[in-house]
Amino acid sequence: VSLFFVSYLLIVGTFLVNVVIAVLLDEFLGAVAEDRRREAQGVHEGNASGPERQEGALDALLRTLTGFNTSRDLTKRTREIFHVVDEDADGLVSLDDLREGLAK
Repeated sequence: VSLFFVSYLLIVGTFLVNVVIAVLLDEFLGAVAEDRRREAQGVHEGNASGPERQEGALDALLRTLTGFNTSRDLTKRTREIFHVVDEDADGLVSLDDLREGLAK
């Protein structure tokens, strides 16, 4: 009986995880298609720059990281960002550290 129960849980768990992933993936792809449709519609309506882009919390961080020239430069920038985000200087970034660091 226990073998049946364990195998049932494994099969059902695997099936449900696949269903959840499929639903999330479908929603994501639908949102991407909708964004592309809106962007194309904005360009066709005479707005050459497309829809207005809003500044997000990670945009400044990504601008800092994408402007590197060498691997050493990227490592340096990553360490600088880590030290800014690590508020209590314990060598770890907690959720509170990350929240406060991203607010800067």
